[in-house]
Amino acid sequence: MDLGDFNPCEELIPAIVDHHGASYPDRIYAEYPNTNVTYDQGYFKVTYGDLANAVNGAAWFLTKTLGPGDNKEVLPYIGPNDLRYSVLVAGALKAGYVVQMFYTSPRNSIVAHQSLLETLKCKHFLSSTPWPSAVTTIANAVNVKIVGIPSVDELLKIEYPVFPFVKTLTTNGSENLFIVHTSGSTGIPKPIYFTNEAAARSIRMIRMDPPKSFDGLYPMTLGKRFFITFPPFHVTYLICNVFNSIPFGTVMVAPISATIISARGIVEGIKQTPVDGAFAIPSIVQELAQDPELLEFCAKNLDIIVYGGGDLPQDIGDRVASKVKLVNQYGASELGLIPMLFSKSNRDPMDWKYIEIHPAMGIEFRHVADSQHELVIVRNADLEENQPTFSYGGGFTELQEYSSRDLFIPHPDPNKKNFWKWHARKDDIVVFLNGEKTNPISMEQQILSHNPQVTGVLVVGAQRFQAALLVEADTGGKELSPSDRASLLEAIWPSVEGANKVCPAYARIAKSHILFTHPDKPMLRSGKGTVQRSGTITLYEEEIDKLYIEAEAVSTQPGGYVGPGKNADRGAVSKYIKSSAVAATEWPDLGDNDNMFIRGMDSLQTITIVRTLRHGLDMSDIDVPLIYAKPSITELADAIMQLKENATVSNKLDIENQLRERQEMFKVFQEKIDRIPSPSSPAVPGRRHNVILTGSTGVLGTYLLHDLLNDHSVEHVYCLNRRDNSRSAQICSYRTRHLEADFDESRVTFLKVDMSKEDFDLSADMLQKLRDTTTVVLHNAWPVNFNLSMRSFEPHLAGVVNLISFCASARSHPRLLFMSSTSSVVAHRTKSGINSEKVIITETPAPNGYAESKYLAEELLDYASKRLPIPLSFARIGQVAGAVKKTGLWNPAEWFPSLVLSSLHIGALPESLGPSMGRIDWVPADLLSEVLIELVLSPFSESETRPVEVFHPLNLHPQTWTSILPTIVEEIAAVTDKTLAIVPLSNWIARIRQDMEAKGRVKSGGSENLETLLKANPAAKLLHFYEGLDAQDKTQNPEDGLLPRLPNVLDASHAAKKSDTLRAIPAIKGSWFAKWIAEWMEQ
Repeated sequence: MDLGDFNPCEELIPAIVDHHGASYPDRIYAEYPNTNVTYDQGYFKVTYGDLANAVNGAAWFLTKTLGPGDNKEVLPYIGPNDLRYSVLVAGALKAGYVVQMFYTSPRNSIVAHQSLLETLKCKHFLSSTPWPSAVTTIANAVNVKIVGIPSVDELLKIEYPVFPFVKTLTTNGSENLFIVHTSGSTGIPKPIYFTNEAAARSIRMIRMDPPKSFDGLYPMTLGKRFFITFPPFHVTYLICNVFNSIPFGTVMVAPISATIISARGIVEGIKQTPVDGAFAIPSIVQELAQDPELLEFCAKNLDIIVYGGGDLPQDIGDRVASKVKLVNQYGASELGLIPMLFSKSNRDPMDWKYIEIHPAMGIEFRHVADSQHELVIVRNADLEENQPTFSYGGGFTELQEYSSRDLFIPHPDPNKKNFWKWHARKDDIVVFLNGEKTNPISMEQQILSHNPQVTGVLVVGAQRFQAALLVEADTGGKELSPSDRASLLEAIWPSVEGANKVCPAYARIAKSHILFTHPDKPMLRSGKGTVQRSGTITLYEEEIDKLYIEAEAVSTQPGGYVGPGKNADRGAVSKYIKSSAVAATEWPDLGDNDNMFIRGMDSLQTITIVRTLRHGLDMSDIDVPLIYAKPSITELADAIMQLKENATVSNKLDIENQLRERQEMFKVFQEKIDRIPSPSSPAVPGRRHNVILTGSTGVLGTYLLHDLLNDHSVEHVYCLNRRDNSRSAQICSYRTRHLEADFDESRVTFLKVDMSKEDFDLSADMLQKLRDTTTVVLHNAWPVNFNLSMRSFEPHLAGVVNLISFCASARSHPRLLFMSSTSSVVAHRTKSGINSEKVIITETPAPNGYAESKYLAEELLDYASKRLPIPLSFARIGQVAGAVKKTGLWNPAEWFPSLVLSSLHIGALPESLGPSMGRIDWVPADLLSEVLIELVLSPFSESETRPVEVFHPLNLHPQTWTSILPTIVEEIAAVTDKTLAIVPLSNWIARIRQDMEAKGRVKSGGSENLETLLKANPAAKLLHFYEGLDAQDKTQNPEDGLLPRLPNVLDASHAAKKSDTLRAIPAIKGSWFAKWIAEWMEQ
C-alpha cells in the first residue's frame, strides 16, 4: 500500500481507518467466510470503505445505547470470529469509551471471568446475538447488563454518517485503546492495557527495516495475504488484524467460526481464496506433520507458515519445515509480537525453532542456570519508540525493564550466537522437595504427540520427591471404567517410557504415578488453548494428593520394618512377602502355601502388596498379574527369585552396552590422536614457567591460581574459561574465599575459550603466543554432573585431545596434568585390593557418565603418551575437603557439609557411609592445590611401564568414618551445644525424607518455603546419593555371600615421593572439623 505522506505511526487507529476509507475505499482490508459452518460457499471481501462505515456504525450504536463515553467505562465483548472484533476497537474509541474493548476469552473459567470483570468494574457486557454460551454463563454469575450489538450485515449494509473524531496521539496517547488479558497459565488472568501510544509503538515496530544481511518477518508480511488461525480475542489476532492490516494493507483471511480450526479447514479455505502464508497455532502445524496430503497441498500453495502461541516438538516441526518455510513468531501479551530476523547467510531451514530478534528492541537474554537464559526487555531512551511494553497502562510506564519469565537456550553452533530457542516458562519448571528441578515441556510434548487420544498432559510434583503425570483423554464425555483406564495406561506407557529415557532420573514417571482426569473436570485452558498449569493442578489437588498417598504408603511397613532390598536371598524374600501380606490382609495365621485369593484377598489388598514389594525389594517388575498367577507366599517367592535372575542377565547386557559405547568413543578420539603430528624439533625449555590453567574460577581452580601467582618460578598464568567475563567471576571467587583479588595483567591473562575446538576459539595470534611461551598445562575444567551420560562429555573429551595436540605443537612441549577422579576406577577390583598409580584397564564400567568420562580421558592420555614424545600425566583426585590453612568456606551444598547440617537439623548422624565413602582419605582444597603444583612442576618421571605419569594425591593417613564419628560428634557439640545420636544410614535417610515430607506439605509455603526447608535440611537435595551409599552397605560379595564388597585402596606412594606437602599433611583433625562446622553455621 502506497501511503504517500500519510504516516500511520503517528496516528490513532480510528484516524487511520478514516484516512484509508477515504483514500482507498475499494482496497481489500480482510476476507470472511460467507457462512460460519462451511467453506463451500466461499468468502466475501471487506474493503477499507466498508471498514470505515462499520466503525462509524459501531460508534453511533454505542453512543445511542450507552450514551456518550466518559473515558472510564470498560466494555467487555464476546462474539464469533468475524469483523466485529476489529470494528469495535476503532468504534469504541470514537464513541469515547477510552478503556475500550475488554476482549475476554470464552474459554476462561467463571472464576476468571468474575475476577477480571470485578477488577475492571464492568457494568455492561457486549455480545453478539444470540448470546454465545459463555455469555449466558457470565450473565447468570456476574452482575452486568448484556448488550447485544449489531450484526455484521447491519454494520456493512447500512450506510452510516461519519462519526466525528478529533483525538490525536499527542494529546491522547496515554488513553487506552483496548484491553486483553494474560493467558492465565499460572493463575487468574490479569488485564493488559494497550494504550494509543502502545498501538503507535507496535505499528512502528512492524514497520522497522531489518539490519543489513538480514530479512525481517514483518517486511515479509506487509501487503500480503495471510490465513489467520488465532482466536479473535487473542493478542496475536488483534496485532495482526489491527496493527498490521489496518495501517499497511495486509489482508487477513478468517476461518469459519462454527467449528474448531483445523489444518484441513485451512486447506478448504485456501481452495476458496488463495493466500501467501498462514499464521498458525501449533496444533495446526502438528496436524500438517501427521497428514502428508495436507502438508503437500500447503507446500504448493503457501510461501510461509508462521507459528506462535505455543511450542512445537522438534520432529513435528522438522517434517513441516522440510516441505515449506516454517518460522517461529515469539511474542507475549506484555511484549507484543517481537520483530523476528532471519540471517541471509547463516540460517538453515531446520533452524525453524530458533528466533533472532531485531537489535532495536532492547532485548537481553540473561543467564539463569546451566544454558538457560531469561528474555528481558530493557527500557532504552534511544529505542523506546519501538518498545510498546513501557507504554502499556497499569504500571508498565514506571518499569525500567520487564522480565518475560520465558527461558531460552542458545544454538549449539557457536557461529549462531544470536539464535535462541524457547525452552520453558519459569513457572513451568517443577521444583521437587529435594531441590532438583525439571522442565516438563519436552516430556509433555512427547506423550501428546505420540497419543492422538490424549488431549492434555501435565507433569506435576512440586514440593514432592517424585514426579507424577496428569493425563486428559478424549473419552467422548464418558467416565473411564477401571478396565478402560488400565487399557489407556498401557496404550500411553511406551511414550512415557520413551520420555523417561531422556529425562533426569529424578524426574521420571512411574506407572503408579499416572492419574487420569474426569470428563466433567476438563483441564483449564487459556484463551490460546494451552493448558493452565497452576489452575489445573489446583483443580485436581485432592486427586493428586490421594495418588501420592496411595503410591507412597509403602515406604516402610507398619512398625518400621524396612524391606531387604534387591540383593536379599530366598529366605529374606519369603519372609518379607509374608510380613507384607499379613500387614495388608490382617491375617496373622496366613500360611506359606495358602492361596490368598481363596482366603478372600481383594483388589485393594493386592495393589497394596504389589506396592510394598516393589519398594521393599526394589523391583519394579512386580505387578498385579504376578500376584494373581502366584497367589501363595511360596509360589510368589520362587517367581520373584526368577525375576531377579533375569534382572542379573539384563544388568550384564547393560554393562556390555556401556563398555561398547566406551570403546566406540575411544576409537573416535584415538583416530584424532593418530592425526596429531609428532613434534619435529626437540623441546626448548623456558627460563620460568608460563602456565595454562583451565577451570580457574571453581574452588580448586581458585586455589591453584592463587598458589601459582605466589610461586616465583611462575612468570605468567593464562586462565582459560568458557564464560565471557571470567575475570569478574574470578574476583568473586577470590573474595568468597577472602583472598586478595589483585590481578596484575603482567602476571595473569583471562581468556574465553571453547576447548572442543582445535584452536580453542582463540585468535591466531593469541594461540601462537601460547604455543611459543607455555611450559605447563593444568587441565582442571570439567563439569561435575553425575546425571549426564558419558556421551554428554564428548566436547570435554575433545578438549583433552586438543590440549594433547597443543602440547605436541608448542615450542617447549609443555607438561600436561589432567585432573581426573578416583571415581574413574572406583568399580575396579583386584585380588590385592590395591589400585597402583598407573593406567588401569578395567572391564567394569564406572558408576556414572562423569566417572566414565574421566576414565576415558585417562585412556586417551595413555594412548597419546605411547605415540607422542610429550610429558603427559593425570591425578586421580578424591574427596576435596574445605580449606584449612587459608580462609574459605567448604561449599555447604556438597554432600558432606549437607550431611552435617541436616544431621544437626534432625539430631542424628549416620553410623555408616557405605564402603566407597567410608574411607576418609580427604585432602583440604588449599593443601591439595599446593600438592598438585609441586607434582606438575617436578621432573617428569617416565618409564617403559609408565609412559604417562599417574598420581593419587590422597591423604596418607586414612581413617574410617566409624573412627572419626566420635570426633565429629564432639566438635559439633563444642560449636553448637548439641549432642547428636548415631543411627543406621537407612534410618538417617528415612528421617531426612520424613522431615521434608512432613513440613513440605504446607500448601501456602510456595518456593520460598521450600528454600527455607532445604536450607535447614540440605541433604534432602542429595537423597539419591545417600541412598546409593546405603545400597552399597546392603550389597553382598557374590563369592562368599557375607562380606561387603569393599573398593580397592588407591596407593599414593608415587605422589608422596614427589610432594613434600603431601607427606606433611596429617590425618583429618578435629580442629579442621571445628573450622568447617563453624563456617557452615555462620551461613
